[in-house]
Amino acid sequence: MPDADEFSGPVDYSSLWLWLAIGAVVLVALFYLVVLVWSHGGQPKAPRPGNVPTARTRAMGEIDRIGHQVHGGQLPERTGYQQLSTVIRDFVAEVSGLPTRSMALADLRAAGVPHLAETIALIYPPEFAPDGGAIEPFGATLDRARWLVGSWS
Repeated sequence: MPDADEFSGPVDYSSLWLWLAIGAVVLVALFYLVVLVWSHGGQPKAPRPGNVPTARTRAMGEIDRIGHQVHGGQLPERTGYQQLSTVIRDFVAEVSGLPTRSMALADLRAAGVPHLAETIALIYPPEFAPDGGAIEPFGATLDRARWLVGSWS
């Protein structure tokens, strides 16, 4: 039989292990906090509008080029609608700072830019439908695009 002095009571863990565990949890939390702040870039920056006269001149030139190429038969009408949509979206993005290049029609309507959603809505059917499906003649859509760009202030 073992002697009574051979037995010892339960052994406690060192408090060092507790502090290491707490430190590890704090480091993981700090890591996630740093990644979250870094990925969001802090405060969102307000969009800065571009130079309207310069953007207008460039857009009007592109609209005229598209019109001449479509009417001259050098560019299919569907491609003309696609390019016209790009020119309008690029112009509005440049002068307003909105990400119109990647906005769907519902997003454009929600953005509240006057006449932009209506113009893009007229361009959608002939731009995407294989058989055309234009709501109005190409020349009328060109005039509407010119008016949209020209009336921007």
